[in-house]
Amino acid sequence: MSEKYVFVRRDSRASNSIGKILLDDLHNLRWDTISGGFQARQPSVYLFGTVCCTKIIAENFGHSGLHGPCPHDIKVCITKKDNLPKIYTQLAAQAGSKPASNRRKPLTKAEKASRLYLIWGTPPKNKIDLSHPLLPEEYYTLQLILDFIRHCKKRKLHWAILSPTHGVWKDGVKKIGSEKRLREASSDEQEALIKQIQQCAMEYKKLLVYSGRCYDRTDLHRELIQKVNDYNRISLLNSFLDIR
Repeated sequence: MSEKYVFVRRDSRASNSIGKILLDDLHNLRWDTISGGFQARQPSVYLFGTVCCTKIIAENFGHSGLHGPCPHDIKVCITKKDNLPKIYTQLAAQAGSKPASNRRKPLTKAEKASRLYLIWGTPPKNKIDLSHPLLPEEYYTLQLILDFIRHCKKRKLHWAILSPTHGVWKDGVKKIGSEKRLREASSDEQEALIKQIQQCAMEYKKLLVYSGRCYDRTDLHRELIQKVNDYNRISLLNSFLDIR
């Protein structure tokens, strides 16, 4: 490993997408808990920097393309385990004092009220009686969704299911009809869902989409989120610890 290079990731978890850049091409070093691109919350405070997308040497480093056509600057994560101690220490010093992580700090009532937690719905595998209206927790059978609902209810959080059929299906609302996958939805159904998400972005300061490890299963989910006008208010969560 040459000392003139810095190894970077899109976020702290992206072990399969590591790029290499020249040290001199990295700027705007800072500490943060939110990655670039889809702004996924990180498990702790990490070192981030900015680099022009054309300066990334490794071919397996991808980014979302949300910034427009190349060339443009993108936010990258610099981890201690990817780089030589001398290089990492130098970059960390340029970023200044590392702030303490506050991810476990309890939210105030006002902060909780300003957030809406979301998860993508998926058609139930078990047979469901669709002859009468159902609550989200009565309709969906996927354990990830049920755990999400239980977790939010326990903490008295605002939550909803993202559904191409039912739109933004909020807690306490009963609906009737079968679900479909996003790839099966018509363009009109997708557009209707986008409008409902945009309406939620006007009602809440933050929309937080919990994905676990399944969000990247299709490009369609990412593309739809990118079409939301206030998409900068949307963050992706990968851990139940961030639903608080």
